[in-house]
Amino acid sequence: MSIKHKRSSATLLAVLLGIVVFFGMTAPAAYAGTDDYPSQWKNVAQDSVFDTWGYYNRECVSFVAWRLHDRNGFEMPHAIGNADAWGTWASNHGYTVNSTPAVGAVAWWSSGHVAWVESAGGGNVTVEEYNRTYTGQYSQRVIAASNPTGYIHFKDIPQGPQPGDGSPGVGNYVYYTSAKLDSGDSLQKNRYIVSDNGYYALIMQNDGNLVMYGPGSLLVWTSQTAAAGGHHATMMAGGDLVVFDANQNLVWHSGTQWAGASHLTVGDDGNLAVVRNSDSQVVWENGPVNIATPSYIGTDTLHTNNQMVAGQFMRSADHRYFLSVQGNGHLVMYGPMYHVLWDSGYSGGSNASLVMQADGNLVLYIGGGGGVAWKSDTGNIGPAQVKIQNDGKFVVYANGGSIAWQSGPGGQI
Repeated sequence: MSIKHKRSSATLLAVLLGIVVFFGMTAPAAYAGTDDYPSQWKNVAQDSVFDTWGYYNRECVSFVAWRLHDRNGFEMPHAIGNADAWGTWASNHGYTVNSTPAVGAVAWWSSGHVAWVESAGGGNVTVEEYNRTYTGQYSQRVIAASNPTGYIHFKDIPQGPQPGDGSPGVGNYVYYTSAKLDSGDSLQKNRYIVSDNGYYALIMQNDGNLVMYGPGSLLVWTSQTAAAGGHHATMMAGGDLVVFDANQNLVWHSGTQWAGASHLTVGDDGNLAVVRNSDSQVVWENGPVNIATPSYIGTDTLHTNNQMVAGQFMRSADHRYFLSVQGNGHLVMYGPMYHVLWDSGYSGGSNASLVMQADGNLVLYIGGGGGVAWKSDTGNIGPAQVKIQNDGKFVVYANGGSIAWQSGPGGQI
């Protein structure tokens, strides 16, 4: 799990060459649940090359060093020791090491493993990591916040709303509607709307900012109206999106008052847009983010003998909660802004399928006939269905409506 670090002069030369190659390439942006580890390290045999920081490739320390660079803007120094020594080294060098998780922190196990914290809340954390099962592979999982030995806070990522007493991923903010503000609609403080695929949320924050967040609370766009006393956002009848203060004074607007009756949409591609009703023309937008997302299968329920394959998702009727067979074969339940609520923990691979069997068992099959990756163990109930509910659960119901299995209390594990 851990990996060696500083090497001979030949090793140092290889590292220097790696730095030249690394900083000369164009790396994809990292988003929640995405294995963005650079291809020159990912697509070669494990422990066959060194990364920029002197770690062997496809090891936990290498992935975390990459994430700290790419997401946190923090550069790990060379040769700080194997994973089991990271917490001690960090504490001795003035960095906070404690039991409090935070997005962008390093989850550290003294037994010899590190992972990058994607989200935290409700007593759980979602981590991304490499080599957890000693196979040199990427994985993502939800664990109890108390599971790691501690959390290393090199340079945590400032976050938007975090899970709290309200909907997961949006703190205590209250759900208003899905994807759209029609002409005349207002988004008051403490309210949010969410894209149809759940990846993006537009929130009228209590601080007066109108803000769009993406997966992992990624900041996509903000009106920057806190200092001006922003109070609510209104889609005006004349086509202008306006942020008003409490006295109805304009503090920000989209400048589209000439457009005529329009509506505001939060797109599945991360584009916040004012769209004219008469001809569907976009008259103002922040621009798409274009994160690859799964495809919707058009329902909140899988009935007997129905299935969902890798790259597809189903969602709750109110559009807030989603069950997806991810491209990597994990079965994942998540809420607004891709806040992971539950993970199968095992991957069915890129050709995985989730099947609601006739015997009542919900099964995630490994692609290519490789067997079972996960199951609900409800195979003795006969015909059943699995439903994604508005309370943040996904539930296997037997005929007659009794609950045979569920993912947990509403909105959390």
